[in-house]
Amino acid sequence: MMTKTHDSKPTASLVLDSRTILRDGSHPLKLKIGWGKDDNRKWSIGYTFTKEKYAELLTNATRAPYKDIWVHLNAKLRKADNIIRDLMPFFRFEDFKERFFDAPNFKIQVDESSLMFICETVANNYKRKGQYSMSVKMRDSSRSLLKFVKMENMPMRAITPSFCREYEEYMYNKSKKFTRNGAGINLRHIRILFNEAISEGYIPREWYPFKRMSGERSFFKDAYVIPLERKSKEYLDEADLVKFSETKRFDTPAQRKAHCAWLVSFYCNGANAADFLNFRFRDIEGDFISFYREKIKYSTRQDRKLIRVFITPELRQLILEFGNPPAPNNYIFQCYTDEMDDEKRFLARKKFTTDVTRSMKILGEKLGLKAKVKLGNARHALANILKRNGVSREVVKDLFGHMSIVTADNYYESFGDDKFKEIATNYMSLDAIKSRIRDR
Repeated sequence: MMTKTHDSKPTASLVLDSRTILRDGSHPLKLKIGWGKDDNRKWSIGYTFTKEKYAELLTNATRAPYKDIWVHLNAKLRKADNIIRDLMPFFRFEDFKERFFDAPNFKIQVDESSLMFICETVANNYKRKGQYSMSVKMRDSSRSLLKFVKMENMPMRAITPSFCREYEEYMYNKSKKFTRNGAGINLRHIRILFNEAISEGYIPREWYPFKRMSGERSFFKDAYVIPLERKSKEYLDEADLVKFSETKRFDTPAQRKAHCAWLVSFYCNGANAADFLNFRFRDIEGDFISFYREKIKYSTRQDRKLIRVFITPELRQLILEFGNPPAPNNYIFQCYTDEMDDEKRFLARKKFTTDVTRSMKILGEKLGLKAKVKLGNARHALANILKRNGVSREVVKDLFGHMSIVTADNYYESFGDDKFKEIATNYMSLDAIKSRIRDR
């Protein structure tokens, strides 16, 4: 049996049940648990008083013989408060009663509406569709919530707006840079679990704790809004980009590999590792590499953007130096093999990005670059070079494969290969960058 969800905490108090009159004219003292305005339960705790004696007890709590009675009563209140704290945020009166009166078989009930059941169901669906990384993200985010409540499982009904806010503060205080993005990322994954669970009929719509983008009224008065902090991104300016690109001083092969990976990302329209590691030689059509971003590979939308990367002389040289032998079915860059399943590909990419990130940091510090060198900021470096040189947002949108920058961008037509070739030649080419620096 499931209780109505409240976005509040139950409270414990003692009340004299004056409506119940025992044979000696006294009344039972009861423990009252109140939850919300209307829900409350009362249980006798073994003490009886007349109204007069109870009044004396209240006014003489520190005096004998009342002091000893109050010690026992306060112990029961503390026990009740501790049980409420342990059961929150998934409190049920039935569970409280069993715990308070020491029922030997007490166990928090979890079923198809529990977080881990739904998480495993959704994660396995992602895995079957080949989206192994999404299955990992669902599990990691769910475990983060369970770590917060120090439990192995919890009902989805316990994830209320107030719970989400408490979790957000927990993640904020835990983060090294005091950011709310960690909570935001995890709760977006939890939102996916809610949507899937509601769609499959595991939980009712009324349990949904998040503010609905459609404007549909929420069951909760103060629905939770997932945080999104947009911080300024670090990126290499053109001078540092030239310094980084032209360096030949590598202390280890790992630094040389990291250097190559960053440049590949830059010259491939800012593609991330999940994209460019998946390139095969059959994706090359003349002077272009064509691909869809991995993050929208399984999108149900029919208007996915095909990204066209012009193969500049710099990119062609990187492929020759660091790529696999040029056979149609071969991956262009070294990381995956055909024998790998989705899980092994995910682990291989994770190791690749971890190793590259570590070596990039060392290389950037050695070169004295102003910004930290990260694989992800090659995209930002490219975007800012284009922006500073007057390339329109519509061109950048198509170059990166975005569906839109703002809603109005849906009215713009896509630009063709000639424009992409012009951008790569005039703005991404190392010679063009150095020429602009000389002209300043």
